Amino acid sequence: MGKRLLEPQSKYRELNDLSANEYLDKAEKLFREIDLQWDLDQLEGVRTELEDFRATYFISRASFFHFGEKAINLRSAKELR
Repeated sequence: MGKRLLEPQSKYRELNDLSANEYLDKAEKLFREIDLQWDLDQLEGVRTELEDFRATYFISRASFFHFGEKAINLRSAKELR
C-alpha cells in the first residue's frame, strides 16, 4: 500500500489516516516478525528509490534562488525571468 501511495499518479497521499511511510513501516515490522527476507529486500528497494527521488527533487529545487522578480540558476549562474 505504501508503495502505491508514493506513485506520482496516486490521487491519495494517505489512506485511513496513514501515510505511505507509515504503511512501509508497518510492512517492515510484519515482514521481520514472520521472517520474509525477500519482501524486506523489496521494501528496502522501495525506500532507496524514494530517497533517490527526494534527493534529486530537492537538489533541482535548491539550484534556483529567487530575488524579487529575478531568479538565478546556481548551476549556470544565469539570470532567468
